[in-house]
Amino acid sequence: MKKHQLNPSENCCYEFELIPGENLKGMISSSSHIDIYLVTNTSFSKWMMDETFDHECCNKSVMEAKIEYLAPREGTWYLLIENNGRKTAKVEVMLRVSS
Repeated sequence: MKKHQLNPSENCCYEFELIPGENLKGMISSSSHIDIYLVTNTSFSKWMMDETFDHECCNKSVMEAKIEYLAPREGTWYLLIENNGRKTAKVEVMLRVSS
């Protein structure tokens, strides 16, 4: 389990190299509302440049989220966690990749 403290407007991300059929699973919990996105490498680049980006899955304004994603193709995937609220968020992340 990884723990993060995200102040308002802060974020963190996790990078995964996945092949078709691999499953990204886990739980994310927070003491305050957060936004969670799973994105491709292209969308991650857009997110980094503060541009509009597409996402594979999204949980907005949640305090807990179950992550379960089956990779449709090989590539680099990013799980983004954003604190867009007014309070500091204490975030716990438990993720694993399985075949």
